[in-house]
Amino acid sequence: MKLNITCIQLFTSEYSHQISATENEILEGYAADIVINNSFIVQCSGNKDEATFDGIPSSKEVFWLSEIAQDEASQLDHDLEPALKKLGFENNYKWLSNHVGGLNN
Repeated sequence: MKLNITCIQLFTSEYSHQISATENEILEGYAADIVINNSFIVQCSGNKDEATFDGIPSSKEVFWLSEIAQDEASQLDHDLEPALKKLGFENNYKWLSNHVGGLNN
């Protein structure tokens, strides 16, 4: 299957992390819904220290245009991250924010 990143939705968050009994630090994180072939969503997330590629969720969590297409994609055994990296995908805030909308936007 030929892959095309047709849309990226990027969400940011801040959360408090306790570093000692009396100190907290504010950490920034992100989560992204990446639409593949205008059909289904894959998800990733991270912060300044780590990134997670969550893969293809079921339609109960999220879907693009069709719950059926999302569920069909989630049942397949995909190793999408390496294939997306070949398209230039990077799982970090800077790359995702530069490509919100999609790779051709």
